[in-house]
Amino acid sequence: PAKEAAPPPAPEALPCHFSLVACCASDIFLGDVSKIATEQLGLRVLTLDGTTPEVPADEWSVCAAVHVKPSEACPETSALVARLFPQFLDAQSIRVFEGAVPETQALLAERWDFVCFTGSQRVGRLVAKAAAEHMTPCLLELGGKNVAIVDQEVHSLAVVARRLLWGRFINAGQSCVAPDVVVCVGAAQAAALKAAMLDCYRSFYGGDPRRSPDFGRLVTPAAARRVQQLLQGTDVGDVLVGGEADPEDRYVAPTILWETPASSKLMREEIFGPVL
Repeated sequence: PAKEAAPPPAPEALPCHFSLVACCASDIFLGDVSKIATEQLGLRVLTLDGTTPEVPADEWSVCAAVHVKPSEACPETSALVARLFPQFLDAQSIRVFEGAVPETQALLAERWDFVCFTGSQRVGRLVAKAAAEHMTPCLLELGGKNVAIVDQEVHSLAVVARRLLWGRFINAGQSCVAPDVVVCVGAAQAAALKAAMLDCYRSFYGGDPRRSPDFGRLVTPAAARRVQQLLQGTDVGDVLVGGEADPEDRYVAPTILWETPASSKLMREEIFGPVL
C-alpha cells in the first residue's frame, strides 16, 4: 500500500524585522519615501510659575514667536521679567503679558499653535478646556509627588540627610522637583536617618527657623494657609520638628513628619511647601 504523504515542514519563524517590512510595504512597492520633517510650531503662549520663573531655551527655539505670561502671584518677579526680557531678548519673537485672571482668560481665548502651562491641577483643567475650544495642543506641568528612596548601599546618612533637607526646604519648599516623601529600607536605617536629619536641621536653622536668614517665606498668605491646613489633619503622622505656621507672615516652619500614613492628603497631593 502507498505510504501516507509526510506532513509539510513547519514554517520557520519569521524574522523579527518582518513586521517593519510589512508596515513599509507601500513605500517599497509604490515608490513613496517616508521622512521626518521638523517645523516650527508657530505662536506659543507660555505661563510661568511665580516661584521659579525659568524658561528653558527649547520652549521658544521650536516656535516662531512666544508670548510669556508671568504669574500674578509674584508681582515683583512679573515686573522684572517684563523689564528684562525685552532688554536682552528679541522683542519681535518673545513678548511678555502681565496681568491676573482676566488677562489670562483673554490670552487663552486667542488662537494659538501651542500652549504651555505650569501650575496646579485646578488651573490646569481650565487651561486645557480653553485650549480645547480651538483644538490647540497643550503641555501641562502640574503637581505631583517626588519620592526619595534611601537604600542600604548609602555610605553616609549625614550626607543623605543634608541633601534631603536642602532639596526640600530651599525656597521654602516651593519647587516642583523637591523631594517630599522619603522611604527607608529597614527600621535600623530609618532610625539612624531620623537622627541625622534632626542634627542637620539644627545646623541649618538653629533653634528658631523663623529668624533664620537662610529660610524664606511662601509666595502668598493663601499658600501658607493651604499648607497649614494640610498639617492640621488628623493623619499627618508624628511631627519630629516644625509644624508651626503664621499665614499672615507667609511663614510655615520647615517640618519633618514621621510615619505619615498613605491615606493622608500629604501623601496624595503636591505639598509645595516646607514639609518632608
